[in-house]
Amino acid sequence: MDNLAHALAGGLIARTLPRRWAGGVPEDDPAFDPDRPRPGAWLTWSAVIAANLPDFEALVLWPPPLGDKAAYLLHHRGWSHSLIGIAAEAVAFTALLWLLARWRTTARWFAGFTPRRGLTVAAMGVGSHLFMDWWNSYGVRPFYPWDKSWYYGDLVFIVDPWVWLILGGAIVCGTRRFGRAKWGWYALTLAATLVVARACQAERCPWWVLVGWATGVVEIALLRWWGRWRFAPLIAATLLGGYLALNARWSDQAVRAAFENPVLRSLSPRDRIDALGAMPVPGVPWRRRLIASVMTVSPEGRDVLANVCYGDWNGLSGRYQHQDCLPRSPGEAERLNVADDPKAIAWKAFARFHIGGWVHTEDDPATPEQEGEFVMGDARYATPPGEDWSRLRIVVPFQGRPE
Repeated sequence: MDNLAHALAGGLIARTLPRRWAGGVPEDDPAFDPDRPRPGAWLTWSAVIAANLPDFEALVLWPPPLGDKAAYLLHHRGWSHSLIGIAAEAVAFTALLWLLARWRTTARWFAGFTPRRGLTVAAMGVGSHLFMDWWNSYGVRPFYPWDKSWYYGDLVFIVDPWVWLILGGAIVCGTRRFGRAKWGWYALTLAATLVVARACQAERCPWWVLVGWATGVVEIALLRWWGRWRFAPLIAATLLGGYLALNARWSDQAVRAAFENPVLRSLSPRDRIDALGAMPVPGVPWRRRLIASVMTVSPEGRDVLANVCYGDWNGLSGRYQHQDCLPRSPGEAERLNVADDPKAIAWKAFARFHIGGWVHTEDDPATPEQEGEFVMGDARYATPPGEDWSRLRIVVPFQGRPE
């Protein structure tokens, strides 16, 4: 999920923990002053940072200037998003909190801190990150490095405004007094609204998503004006659980509808469905983009051709509309002798729906042996008319090109 969703989840985790862990004056005490920096601020900020901690790897892997795309595809959501990785991150982050708590100039901000409490907050934060990243179609590898298999939830899009509303609304409605922090919430709400508006303007979501978002923001503001909701975190957990369960049901129905489509039911004995997924549509949880990779096996037993089939499913009508099947050729990597190239290795490790093919280029006198490029990608991001951000290119010399 996006980092705002992770941060809101961390803030909600802090709200569910006993307030005595933060020390100082509780916020429902008449002597509590929300405009003054108070002891025990570690609880909220440590939960927010821990919930985003696994994504710090992107600062090194993502280009430019420190990393490259192939390294990012190969290692992202690897060690840092595995069970062993988040356990190490939780312990290391707890050690850092302990050092800060012992430092005289920052000790007052760690009122109520103990190593056990710090480890609990850190573990819940990084654990929520792994769980939330499983929700979308990007996937996680929790058992890395022993098992490098990807697990995809296909429940919600990687940026979901309704998740923002549920998590942010619970924090806003469950806080008694904000003080100057209210200006930060105003700014955050405005920024999130602009993001949703921009996405709708770019036709990545229908216009009514912005209307629904604005309505939800107004409703949360009215609930907050009504007063503090003591059980706001419990209400949010119930709503979020119901939302995910409903999305899981829609994804299952979409996959069943795709298998019943005549195109996929009329496969020849030499064909097999290599992968099938229900990609959530931004802002519209009852719609899915179905992608199926149909592999054709050669007489020698090698996968030499793939047809990537696309279709759209609407949960309100229950109808599946088949779009098209586009021929792809991922097996050509072996024939071009580029299977051992670092980019090809990264592509095979990352892509869920492998697509690849030969792209002929103009003859260049400076490089007479250059005949073209082998372009690799993932059908998740290359669905028409989208642009595949994960696309990798390998220059293939003449002697590597099949005649």
